[in-house]
Amino acid sequence: MNDDYDSNFETNDREDDGTTYESYKGKRGGPRSGVFAAINVVLNERTVIPVARPPVDGNTRLFTYAVYPLIGVILGLVMIVWVNIARLIPMSIYLTALIGLVLIYTLQVGLPLIGFGQTADALFSQRRMPDKMRILMARVLRPSAVVTSLLFAAVELTAFYYLFLFFRFRLWRLLFAMLAVFVFARAIGSLLTLSLAPLEPEEDGDMKTLKLVQLILMITAGVAAVGLILTGVWAALVSLAVMIGISVLCHSYFRAKYHGITRKMSVFMVAAAEVIGLLALLLPLGSFLW
Repeated sequence: MNDDYDSNFETNDREDDGTTYESYKGKRGGPRSGVFAAINVVLNERTVIPVARPPVDGNTRLFTYAVYPLIGVILGLVMIVWVNIARLIPMSIYLTALIGLVLIYTLQVGLPLIGFGQTADALFSQRRMPDKMRILMARVLRPSAVVTSLLFAAVELTAFYYLFLFFRFRLWRLLFAMLAVFVFARAIGSLLTLSLAPLEPEEDGDMKTLKLVQLILMITAGVAAVGLILTGVWAALVSLAVMIGISVLCHSYFRAKYHGITRKMSVFMVAAAEVIGLLALLLPLGSFLW
């Protein structure tokens, strides 16, 4: 183990919302109450949707991983509505893609850009381990993180540009494929987080709850994968393989070098898998060769 590694760094990535560990020790309810509370927590923490965040215990926190793919469903539905509206409005396909990208980041309060930028800034900098961890925990984006985030947004904009271009021909199938990409990336990200990374102390519910959450995520990822394949888009299998590969490689790197992950690392993994998965889905393989 690296001597510079701080075994407690995973717990420092939580946003300071004025709560303490004791505030998370509520009465343990059944799985149903845990799921409903987790939905409120996820919507509150990961979107601009104004939902009150209830006090949660370890098991309810675990269920937030199970319902995180719900964010992918919301994003997919918002994009489907926007694409159908945009088809009736005379505007350039580039502007359509740009507005769609802004909608996604606005809905998620810019979290993918922030997490991607700071994680890339830390991981790819020539610094010692403690300095990398401080960058990951920082609340301010450094210039290099801003540049990385803008490049990431540009790549995603390119993906959506071609996405909307192809919508002209096979609308419903590609809409469904996009929805599947959003859901799958978040489901596989949550699943790998729970399977391979140590949990924060506040999130460490009982093993029965953990197994149930993992089962829910497996089913969700499986349904999204089957839905992606059934769209009939020939690049669906390539996209699926790319998303899985990016997620596994990121986790392997984090586990080997940092002995765990932070939330920002998890956001980095999901964002990278989503963008590259969209590109693999929408751009014919031949376009990369010619």
